Amino acid sequence: MKKNLRISYDEIYGEITPPPSKSYSQRYVLMASFLPGKKFIRPVGHSDDENVALEIAKSCGMRVMPHEDGVSIEGKFSCPEKLNCGESGTSFRLVHGLLFASGCRTTITVQGNLSGRPMGPLLDVLQKHGYVCRNDGGIYYVDASTRKELNHVSIDGGSSSQFVSSVMLAMSIMKGNRTINMLGKRSSEGYLRITSDVLENLGVKAEINDDKISIYGTIAQMNGTYMIERDYSSSAFLIGLGLLCSEKGITVRGLPYHSAQPDSSLVEILGNLLHVERHENTVDITASRKDIIPHFEVDVDKSPDLAPPLSIIGMFSRNGVSIRNSERLDLKESRRLSAILKIAEMLGSVVEHEDDYIMIRKGILPENFKPVDYHDHRMTMAQFIACAALKNNFMFPETGDVSKSYPDFFQHMQSIGFNIMQQEE
Repeated sequence: MKKNLRISYDEIYGEITPPPSKSYSQRYVLMASFLPGKKFIRPVGHSDDENVALEIAKSCGMRVMPHEDGVSIEGKFSCPEKLNCGESGTSFRLVHGLLFASGCRTTITVQGNLSGRPMGPLLDVLQKHGYVCRNDGGIYYVDASTRKELNHVSIDGGSSSQFVSSVMLAMSIMKGNRTINMLGKRSSEGYLRITSDVLENLGVKAEINDDKISIYGTIAQMNGTYMIERDYSSSAFLIGLGLLCSEKGITVRGLPYHSAQPDSSLVEILGNLLHVERHENTVDITASRKDIIPHFEVDVDKSPDLAPPLSIIGMFSRNGVSIRNSERLDLKESRRLSAILKIAEMLGSVVEHEDDYIMIRKGILPENFKPVDYHDHRMTMAQFIACAALKNNFMFPETGDVSKSYPDFFQHMQSIGFNIMQQEE
């Protein structure tokens, strides 16, 4: 039976420590899956995507044990007979490179619409070097047992930086002089910086220059403790709530001061709307309600995950938001551009289309807004902001999608003043 949440609030304010960056944690866990040694990774948020990566570690013969707010992963690698990547696009794409480098023959299963998302540029490169991959209705049969060396390759990463990252991870555990030539339009370069950052912490240098990446060194084993920084993309939803709904302010604590995360650009995008308190290596960001929000812009090529929360802020601002390169949003879990435009329509927003951007600003707000279940964690949290900004008493569908990236989202909402009651429909 479908369940709804009855949500209300009088005042919302307080401090929240956001979840760790799953972009970092998934990369560390996947590398720990394919490399012998004893590793301690913390914190780990146990989102659905992180849990997929941890299950991959177990399938690769590793012992995975919870420890405080992190996990220890230890053992010797063995090629898995089968892997389940669920709906995790990051794990699914990155694991192909690691399976290739390890010479494995295995079966990969996926769920949801993941089998319909693009893979061509990555598989084109790997298949030219002896990788066999056959998709049979969402079940992938892969064979790298006769793969060749992966020294100098060219790849189009325009639709996803994860294609390039997958090759980077593969090259890091292979020998020889290795370079990647990136073709076409660059997308989400910040995620390549995350991959480079992870590899550097593991002892391999990945030098990114213009359209070329050079890999120096080889990782033979992985030992030690690896710290995961807090997540900016999850924090964007909290900051959106603060700007639209909180008179006393919502403070997001413990974010990294210097970060490769592309969504750290939200500090620059929102500028003086935020109060930023710097500590030695971290910052606390406070957002409180503003009657006037200046126009701002989100570039989806650079920070795709900021589009859902920041587009909602634009829908409640007379000055609005510009979303550049918005077509890339439809490569995500749902057709996010279509979802954002539908929400804008339901909220009476004014939408203007130009050649390379979409402008969304406040129009005539409706009395009610009924969220749509897009089966997409970021669209679910974005609509939560919209509901709270429109009225302080509303019904909200309990979809479970938020567990993909932010499993404590509703608990954190309660901690800052939301009253949440479950109701059956």
